[in-house]
Amino acid sequence: MLAQLRNMTRGWIAYVLLFLLTVAFAIWGVNDVFSGVGSRDVASVDGRSISPAQLSRELELTLRGQREQGVNITQQEAIDEGFHLRLLDGIIGRHALYAYARKIGVDASNRMVADRIRAIPAVNNPVTGTFDETAYAQFLQQLRYNQPEFEEDVRGDLARAMLLESLIEECGYSVAGPAARVAAALALAEGGALDAAVLDINLAGEPIFPVADALAARGIPFVFLTGYGRLGLPERFRDRAVVEKPIDPDKLIAAMDAALSRTVPSR
Repeated sequence: MLAQLRNMTRGWIAYVLLFLLTVAFAIWGVNDVFSGVGSRDVASVDGRSISPAQLSRELELTLRGQREQGVNITQQEAIDEGFHLRLLDGIIGRHALYAYARKIGVDASNRMVADRIRAIPAVNNPVTGTFDETAYAQFLQQLRYNQPEFEEDVRGDLARAMLLESLIEECGYSVAGPAARVAAALALAEGGALDAAVLDINLAGEPIFPVADALAARGIPFVFLTGYGRLGLPERFRDRAVVEKPIDPDKLIAAMDAALSRTVPSR
């Protein structure tokens, strides 16, 4: 099964690489996206377009998360460092992996998507604790998402998590979770019986760093998953193991083994 998963994952990595070779000729003036020039899509994956507005939103939300962690990077500084191109690569990788997951029959049900969204505190009524349409609309507005787009992203997150969970279990590890929100992950980090953790740097727009702090306080090793590289990490975590997306299963396994032995793998 592990061999199948490796071949599966290498298959979508090849899919991503092939797509990148194709899309490289279609991406136009990405820097112009942030100066208000142009309106065409910057990329397309399996029929799903990535617009300038989506790329701009991704940068804005990422920098917002950085500021909440005390890392103050201006938009221009991020662009000068090529951060927006990393973000674009990450979006392409996410979309391509989800497209590949669907091709092999891995997908999330509508019920799973609804449950995941209802678990977001900001979409619930603060008095009743139940799902609130108005709160949901305000939440989407703050993130600059429309409803179909956000729900499709949630579906993609769930499908990618299924693939990752299967891979980790096939490596001989037991999965505690996965946690869909930072609050749930924090509860596991503070009180769960954990040997190690794999942390996606961003959970539905929330930075994972409070969870990493809790794990570090308990001496529990962890690995970051990110499409942003180490630039997206606060200084205190720059020496931690990082696996960049799209995820190579062998690199993930090596990083987990290294984390358990308290050794940061070479980059």
